[in-house]
Amino acid sequence: METERIFIRSRLIRQVREGLAEGIVWIAAPPGYGKTTLLRLLESDLPGSRYLPLRPDVIDPQRLRETLATAEGTKIFLLDDLHHLAEGPEAIEELAGMIARNPRSWVMGGRWIPEPLTQGSFPQTWLTEEDLAFSPEEIAWILGVSREQAQQLHARTRGWPMAIACLAQPSTGPLLIERWPQAQNRLFAELARSLLSTLPGDLQYFLFRTAVPLSFNIDLAAALLEDQPDLQAQIPRLLGEVRRRRLFLESAGLAGWWRYHELFREFLLHHTPESPSTIFARTVRWFEQRGDLEHAIEHALAGRLEEEAFRLLRALPDDWIWRQGRQWTFRRWVLSLSELARRRAPDLLLRLGKEIHRAGRAEEGRALLHQTLRQAEEANDPELRLRAVSALASAFYIEGRFRESLAWSLEGLAGASTLELRKRLLKAAADACVGLGRLGEARRFYREALAIAERQGDPHYPFFLRHNLAVGVELVAGRFAEARTLLLTNSPYYEDRPAQRITHLLGWGILLVETGDWERLEDILAEIEALERAIEAGQASNEFWFWWCRAMGAIGLARWEAAAEALDRARDLARGHPEREGALAQARAWQARRQGDPEAAVQIAEQALPRLREAPLARALVALERDLAAWAAGRPSFHEATRSLIPMRAGAPLIRLRALLALCAHRAGDPRWIRHADATLRGLRRPGAEGTLTRRDPELGRDFWLLCLEEGRGGAWTIQALGELRPFSLLERSLHHRKASVRIQAARALAATKDEQAMPPLHHALKTERDPRVRQQLAKSLHTLEALPPPPLEIRLMGVFEVRRGGLSIPESAWPRPAVARLLQYFALHRRQWLARERILEDLWPERDLAEAGEIFRRLFSWLHQVLEPAVRPKGPFRYFRIEGESIRFDPHDVVRVDAEIFEAEVRHRLATRPIPVEALEAFAAQLSRWAPLLPGSPYEPWLIPHQERLRALYVEGAHALAEEYLALGRPADAIVWAERVIEEAPWMEESYQILMRAWARMGLRGQALRVYEQAVEALRRELQASPSPLTRWLAQRLQRGEPI
Repeated sequence: METERIFIRSRLIRQVREGLAEGIVWIAAPPGYGKTTLLRLLESDLPGSRYLPLRPDVIDPQRLRETLATAEGTKIFLLDDLHHLAEGPEAIEELAGMIARNPRSWVMGGRWIPEPLTQGSFPQTWLTEEDLAFSPEEIAWILGVSREQAQQLHARTRGWPMAIACLAQPSTGPLLIERWPQAQNRLFAELARSLLSTLPGDLQYFLFRTAVPLSFNIDLAAALLEDQPDLQAQIPRLLGEVRRRRLFLESAGLAGWWRYHELFREFLLHHTPESPSTIFARTVRWFEQRGDLEHAIEHALAGRLEEEAFRLLRALPDDWIWRQGRQWTFRRWVLSLSELARRRAPDLLLRLGKEIHRAGRAEEGRALLHQTLRQAEEANDPELRLRAVSALASAFYIEGRFRESLAWSLEGLAGASTLELRKRLLKAAADACVGLGRLGEARRFYREALAIAERQGDPHYPFFLRHNLAVGVELVAGRFAEARTLLLTNSPYYEDRPAQRITHLLGWGILLVETGDWERLEDILAEIEALERAIEAGQASNEFWFWWCRAMGAIGLARWEAAAEALDRARDLARGHPEREGALAQARAWQARRQGDPEAAVQIAEQALPRLREAPLARALVALERDLAAWAAGRPSFHEATRSLIPMRAGAPLIRLRALLALCAHRAGDPRWIRHADATLRGLRRPGAEGTLTRRDPELGRDFWLLCLEEGRGGAWTIQALGELRPFSLLERSLHHRKASVRIQAARALAATKDEQAMPPLHHALKTERDPRVRQQLAKSLHTLEALPPPPLEIRLMGVFEVRRGGLSIPESAWPRPAVARLLQYFALHRRQWLARERILEDLWPERDLAEAGEIFRRLFSWLHQVLEPAVRPKGPFRYFRIEGESIRFDPHDVVRVDAEIFEAEVRHRLATRPIPVEALEAFAAQLSRWAPLLPGSPYEPWLIPHQERLRALYVEGAHALAEEYLALGRPADAIVWAERVIEEAPWMEESYQILMRAWARMGLRGQALRVYEQAVEALRRELQASPSPLTRWLAQRLQRGEPI
């Protein structure tokens, strides 16, 4: 059809032309891939070509010669249906001899290519079904459908042209979806006529049997043919024949497993002469015997073996579903059963309800659980009823309906007749108590349930209980060490359970949020993202807590855009879940407070509080966030729900509440502030809690620790905390406090920041301070800071000169003279080398006497000190240099990175490891792409020239090596790119001209290759007054004769 022609001409004909420039072209694909269409089109596109279809009688050599003789004088033979030669070894041998004499005269197509024809040493280009298949874009154009519909059709047909052609007829009339049955019937009829009827009987039988399973290996094929011992013995041959004939067989993803094209499999099942149910049953039994229940169930359902599917589903272990996150697969299986079968198995409905609810479909899951409860009551089954009650208790907890959850749990506990039921109901009761803030009861319930589970030897439940105890109770209670111990105990269990490992990692994530360990939190979230890609479906609650943790981490690191994005993702997942809505409100209010808008934070919290009456713990936590924002807004007040944290003994938020109480009492002149402050300090001494008022809540911590500083409480702990928080302006103000003791502590805190920003305030305070004790501390703090390594320095010398200090670019206006920058450039190219002062003077000012040069150096060095050390006092140390006697060394602390030095080290390392590994080529190309001339705008200076030449020569060597590697790998286009870059820098590099000649020739462009030779002749004459080498001349001679190089 004409549409096919347009696409083939633009894509496939170009591939054939390129292949013919080198050697023979093979076109091998199953029926219906347009081989004949392509060959006929080539006849009109390739001058001097002739299309010749082969018939079965060409297995006779004489008949083959007669067929080819009809095209006498033809330059390019386009042979079709080459597979007819398979049974004619003499004809194959004769044709092979013709090909060897002139391989570039043949384009041959067939369902498969007889192997002896492909044994020659000539270049070969292959086009297979992957090349001939239509792309989604082509399908969209041909059928006039949307891109989305085209992608769906491509997934169904894999771009099989015959299937697409069937759909295209008629081109008008019914909608595409309505045409599919008729199109499939036409496709199947054509396959039966043109393919199936031509196959040997034993091969047909093998196809019919192995089409029953979704995929198969040799062992399964043997089981399917157990009633055909003669065929069993021939399985390797039959499988090889299927592959040789290209009968739509493809890898199933695992080594040794195959599957048929989906449509071809349906065709075989449609035409099989026997009932497939027996073979499906055999397939089910084979998978079940090997413990592969998933594939056994899939085949039972596919074969409509409902009793088998029913039995296997009931035997499916609980942990299979949630270990791999396969809730939707399990739902599809159960709902595939008939209504009668589902009524016979209320336990399956119970399992499905729990899993679907946990995956986020609350209404559907809860409806299934209520249905199970009704069936249990109708059947007078008390055990099933209690299991349904337990599941409903868990479901209500997940939805944040904690009081209903606890009521169902306690009802169940009153009638629990087995340890198993009691264990599950205890867990449900504990979960509900957590939401209600009854942490002591929750701990008791969890521990009793854990004792039962461990006594039973339960392989799974103890881990769930420890997780909930750690995250729901101990973490909230501020018992971080206990929570960490419980999570560590659980870690090995989750190693090979990706879906459940996400829950486990989120427990760690919430712990890291409460302790303010934002960097480790990012690592945890990255691991969760990787796991999510490996599972079919996760838990909706996990998805919320993932985005909540991401938002909290972004807020903690002041990444406001990332925080806003994460909060948006969490918002929809929080709706209808009080616990999640409370957590979301806390995050949003904290973000507003951190961004300096406490009034907005108060408003966010107050809007959320009325919705949280059924979740006392969440309500108290949001109320605390509201009170913290009110303090920051300068109008401290307390919500009635906040103080409920005290009887709840919620230790982690209680530390922040007591710090707030201390601040409010101190502002009001209430002496009880001391009691609250001391209680806060005691809480911070708990393992893991030390970051609560630094990393977790730095704004509250800043106010609390400054209070401790001014009131002389906390001692070294106060200094350490303020050093971590770095409130420079507030500490600078404290340097002028009326109390000398406060000024001394402020100086110590500034030194504890380990940041050069603290130097100027200390220096200025030292100028005016009169108290000798304070002066002594100020000087000591300055000395401490000046002894630290300076900020990292990045120096760019390749291309545009730039210096970045501590990640910030030093502006051009900061350099008092160009000569100051030139002095730094000199030291950068001699980094970490001891340089004699006399050598420096001779290198930089060779025309001046040493005294004059020394004075210039002293002045420029002083200016360089001001540029690179703006925070250090004028006569302070120059930390980027070490001076010993008359020798100077740049970068003694190893904090400077020079681009030219890094480039040189990377390229030399790669050149020393040739041949370069294929996987390292792109990285090496990226390294070389960063090259630019060294300080290209600099005036002529003898000391600089060797560095410039060395770097340029290294670049040329690296680019040439890369071109050689690409050429050897058969990537001539890439080889050309890098060989041309070599010649731009070194036009005398004859070896790079040789690479260009070979590369252009291998792309079929011999004329361009000969033009490169002419350029080489001219360049060598101009640059070296030399002629090309014998190798270059030999390459040109072969090109002129049309021979490969």
